[in-house]
Amino acid sequence: MIMLKSSDGITFEIEEAAARRSQLIAHMIEEGFEDIPIPLVNGKILALVTKYCKKHPVVPVFDDPTSDEDLKKWDEEFIMQIDDQSTIFDLLHAADYLGINSLHDLAYQAVWDMIKD
Repeated sequence: MIMLKSSDGITFEIEEAAARRSQLIAHMIEEGFEDIPIPLVNGKILALVTKYCKKHPVVPVFDDPTSDEDLKKWDEEFIMQIDDQSTIFDLLHAADYLGINSLHDLAYQAVWDMIKD
């Protein structure tokens, strides 16, 4: 388990396979950090990031029957639960900072959809 700490001091525990979804965190793990501070991400956003990463670990869980279609539906529901633009933008910036490309793409699409409408 990896401990992540937000900029406002909230601590999150996440499995290493899920934490490695982030390129930044994967690098920090390889460098031997045990408690990883995430200085530019507040607790609200880090909670969303960890929720996303737990559903999308780098190493798939073999006993998890989640299909690609199920993940796509989960992603849609995940992004739809965010009800304000500032949170979407903060999530987009956090995904960029942490190097979570799939989350960045999901948040970017949500921003694009807001602009279109």
